[in-house]
Amino acid sequence: MAGDALLVPTGRSVPAAFDTAGGAFRYYHPSVHRFNGGHWITSSQGLVFNPRRSDNPDIDVHLGPAEPSNTAGLAAYAVANGGLELDGVGLYRLVVRGGMVYASSAQGVQAIDLGYGRAARSSTAR
Repeated sequence: MAGDALLVPTGRSVPAAFDTAGGAFRYYHPSVHRFNGGHWITSSQGLVFNPRRSDNPDIDVHLGPAEPSNTAGLAAYAVANGGLELDGVGLYRLVVRGGMVYASSAQGVQAIDLGYGRAARSSTAR
């Protein structure tokens, strides 16, 4: 839940939102955000984060470990309307604290200041 919105992961697409007071449907935009989404979401600061997938459903299949595709990452959507707020190609898992998002990437940990919507600092802490 995020405020008065119940956010529902939809598996292979973006989350759907319902009103918590009466269960009324608010939005679901799978065709707008094609191939983005997943089974987990994180919500904070009026945003909902979930996986950003390839621009193409026909991706290579690997046996064993494989590097992420060059278009994989995280996306953040506004809880209020489901609009895309952050397209984080190359960011993979995240922690939110205060107004900051700390996300893992191939370069280390990226810090994104949600208050300003810009990269605040990068480090290569491992």
